[in-house]
Amino acid sequence: MNRHYLMIMAAASLWGSIGIFIKNLTAAGFSPMQLVAFRTLISMTLIFLFLLWKAPEKLKIRWQDSWMFIGTGLFSFVFFNYFYFISVQRNGLSVASVLLYTAPVFVFLLSVLLFRERVTPLKVTTLILAVIGCLLVSGALEKDTGMLDLFGILAGVLSGLGYGLYSIFGKFALTRYDAVTITFYTFLFGTLGAFPLAGMNRVPGLIDSFGLLANILILAVLITILPFTLYTMGLSGTEPSKASVLATVEPLVATFFGLLLYQESLGVLKFFGILAVIGAALIINLQPKERRLDHV
Repeated sequence: MNRHYLMIMAAASLWGSIGIFIKNLTAAGFSPMQLVAFRTLISMTLIFLFLLWKAPEKLKIRWQDSWMFIGTGLFSFVFFNYFYFISVQRNGLSVASVLLYTAPVFVFLLSVLLFRERVTPLKVTTLILAVIGCLLVSGALEKDTGMLDLFGILAGVLSGLGYGLYSIFGKFALTRYDAVTITFYTFLFGTLGAFPLAGMNRVPGLIDSFGLLANILILAVLITILPFTLYTMGLSGTEPSKASVLATVEPLVATFFGLLLYQESLGVLKFFGILAVIGAALIINLQPKERRLDHV
């Protein structure tokens, strides 16, 4: 299997475990945006120290390229997290997760416009298969969702747009910068965007045990730094539309953790959803690799 595909799928698998730590930390009183701020601040600081020690030259960027990192940090990371949390609050987790995984649709459309990716029947088929799979895995079809909140639906669609924008802005940034440089500046601009919304002055009173501190550090390192670096490295050798479809293994991993740790049920529809997403990933791997774009 293509190593770039493996990097993207590994990143998505790590992201799929985020619910474990979110459950622990929100139960302790942390708000979702405070967790976003923690992820960006700690990740930015650790990467900065690592680069300062090992490769300080990778901290250098042309400031006229800052728009790329404003894109990955603010318009993607903070933007999608913020609207995803609103969608969860107003629509519930299953509907919110379906709307979040509209991301491959946005990436596919934007990639056609910006990177001149070819529209092929196979790409359209894998895109549809992945979206259907995510819909089934989410469980949204297994229960009556009632009257949905229109603003909540809009927030969910915007979360999918923000989620997908990382592949687009990241592809631009990869024409000039190393993956670790992109990851650092993503979190730098993400921190600048998240802190004004997070109410961090209330945080010190919430950290009252080593276990909570350990959860925060794991969230920042294993669930943020490592997967974002892997995903960006994988993106360097993968078309954005393919990367976004491969990343849909994330809800599969989340489902398995739900089964293993929280005894959530796996119905027939979820099972077929898993098969659909895996099928989409396999189809992508069987496609001949297209010539990469050297210029954007």
